[in-house]
Amino acid sequence: GFSLTMVAHNLRTCVLGKYKKGHKTISDVSTRKGQNHGESQAESQGDQIMILQDEMSSEVYCWQEICDQPNSNCSLLIVPHPESNDNGGWTPLIIERLENDIHGRIKVVCIPQVHWSDGSYIDLKCIGEECKKRNIIFVVDATQSVGIFPINVKAIQCHVLTASVHKWLLGPHDQSLVYIHKQFHDTWLPLDQHERSRLVFQDEVYDATENNIGKHGYPEEFISGAARLDSGGKKNPILLPMVCEGLRIVKEIDVMEAQKYLTRITDRVLIGGEEIGFGVQAGPRVGHIIGLRPVSSALRDVLTPSKMVEVANRLKEKDVFLAVRCGAL
Repeated sequence: GFSLTMVAHNLRTCVLGKYKKGHKTISDVSTRKGQNHGESQAESQGDQIMILQDEMSSEVYCWQEICDQPNSNCSLLIVPHPESNDNGGWTPLIIERLENDIHGRIKVVCIPQVHWSDGSYIDLKCIGEECKKRNIIFVVDATQSVGIFPINVKAIQCHVLTASVHKWLLGPHDQSLVYIHKQFHDTWLPLDQHERSRLVFQDEVYDATENNIGKHGYPEEFISGAARLDSGGKKNPILLPMVCEGLRIVKEIDVMEAQKYLTRITDRVLIGGEEIGFGVQAGPRVGHIIGLRPVSSALRDVLTPSKMVEVANRLKEKDVFLAVRCGAL
């Protein structure tokens, strides 16, 4: 959340449009293939931020804040879940909306590589190529995949990639890593202001000198590189070594072999689920996450969201752990 909030605040000032009266949140859930998106959205004006339906909340709240500012001229463009016949999954739905953006309103695309609810896969290389053609800022939350699925910032041509380390990077909570393209290193501002990001305070002699505050305060020049965007305070002497150790372990993992192994497991889960009326969302998926959705009419009638939570809690009592996310077990 902290990392993406920092990203959103910087993009608000350098990319997204000036604030104007009238903000609408655009939900694209009812817009399907064959419709003219330019016409269906003609009534709404201003810049758009593309996200996926039911994305992890930390990927959405930061953009909501931008859209909800007084006189904001930004809105959310929400790509709907693939339907049962959308065999390509999320990727063609995203590309379709980019291609239909004839007025160039989409300024930011913020998506994951893997949807947190069910493991459905998005081809970031394809999306990155489309964003580059259109000069769209491409932001990726890779928390659900980095460390266990191949990803390369140069190949996908993203401007920003964030990842909380507590998932597949085997690190502790309360820490995240961020890649930021070098084009932003000298212009973006940190979310919190502190001396560790300022060049003058790297000098012990200056720190020991008296009467340093001038007419406009302390000297403002930042240190070079993306480190100027680090959070404030001294680095945690316990958590950071844990992050480094997790990265060391992950570096030794053959992620392709790991995917083959995990796919064999999740495929078995799917086979068992299909026997009792479950299925998965249309399109490609990764091997390390699977979300089973009720597909038979009988199962859909019985397995309401509250019933799913009840089932998960009863399984937990038997030491079987699963999450209920966005209509999937």
